[in-house]
Amino acid sequence: PETRIVKALQSVGTRVGGTVGLRAWPLNGNGIPALFAQDTVALHRTTRFLAQVDENPLLQRRAGVGSLLLQRSDIQGPYAAVRSDLNIVDVFDSGAVLFRDLSTTSPFRMVHEVRDSAEPDLPALSLESVPVAEGFALPRREGPFQDSIRLRDVPSHTEIPLEVETNQPGMLIVATAWYPGWRAWVDEKETPVHPVDGIFQGIELMSGTHKVDLRFEPTDFRNGVFVFVGSAFFAAIGVVRAIRSRPRHH
Repeated sequence: PETRIVKALQSVGTRVGGTVGLRAWPLNGNGIPALFAQDTVALHRTTRFLAQVDENPLLQRRAGVGSLLLQRSDIQGPYAAVRSDLNIVDVFDSGAVLFRDLSTTSPFRMVHEVRDSAEPDLPALSLESVPVAEGFALPRREGPFQDSIRLRDVPSHTEIPLEVETNQPGMLIVATAWYPGWRAWVDEKETPVHPVDGIFQGIELMSGTHKVDLRFEPTDFRNGVFVFVGSAFFAAIGVVRAIRSRPRHH
């Protein structure tokens, strides 16, 4: 719907998060990239991450959320400590306030230390905690670190084209939900995609300048295509054999 609040959310140009009440809104369907969005599929990883966000709302910064739609109770409660980091964009008749979070992180970031999820006594996920990857670790290196990340083209729901420059080996973290079917190419060479912090995607990079392409190519879809093509092939063979075996009348 072309309402004032929808137009305001579309205009901020960032991923939108905030009050838990947003989960009942079909934001993505209105062209608004959101952390909270009604969907027909609730992934276990996403549900687990959102449960942690309920306990620590500022984890949304880790997900690249740049704008927050908050109610007065949110501003006086979980977000009170960071009110100075929030810039008012719009105030609505309902009492909700749209803020730009001036301290949020980008949906794309380089890190130079990663812990393996199999390690014992890992701390709870927080804004300051070291990223945790499944089946991957990276010891911390000495800085300074010089990292630059830019989009090479407009991203879509199924493709994210990036150019990354880094002066030390590390991991590129993309704040898009990890799911089987996401594949990555670094300088046109396929590279593993590791689940990070239980929900995001991580790609190991060496020092230098790299072209990184993330694409969603679900295995089930590819297998379906192969089955369809194979079935059509064998069906065609059966038709040809049936024609050839048909008695001929002279």
